[in-house]
Amino acid sequence: MTLVAGSEIAEDTIVMRALKGSPLSTADFDWDLVTLMDGLNAFGEAGEVTSYSMTAGQTVLTVGTELKAAQLEVIFLGATAAEELQRINNASSGSVKIIIATGDNLTVVRNDSYIKTKNPLLNPNFDMNTGDVIALVNNGGVYGTATYGTWIEIFRSLQV
Repeated sequence: MTLVAGSEIAEDTIVMRALKGSPLSTADFDWDLVTLMDGLNAFGEAGEVTSYSMTAGQTVLTVGTELKAAQLEVIFLGATAAEELQRINNASSGSVKIIIATGDNLTVVRNDSYIKTKNPLLNPNFDMNTGDVIALVNNGGVYGTATYGTWIEIFRSLQV
């Protein structure tokens, strides 16, 4: 089934579940619903799994280097010391990255130019512990160029 932006299932099911529990509305994000639907539709087409550990001082992951150029990628991400993921470079609009923490040393940092997390007023950064999950969709990126787009949080899940 292909989801279409503006359809009842797209707006009511996908977007509202993505924002469930958030005091914010979709107006609080500069995202494009069509981009989100494109990323979700790519799930069945090209998914990849990556395992990576960030090195000391590393704040950027690059598609084509540390990450794959797949439309959907599940990333088991760790760090040897406390590290902050501040950017993901070189992705295509609509790409979805699902990050699963393999340790307690990772923080996904909110920055309106690179990564937009939910609840920016309550908890702008996401301090991840082992098993925590965050899913991001790229809006506006053009692979192979310096137009990296912005990563928008779709959902997060805490491992309890």
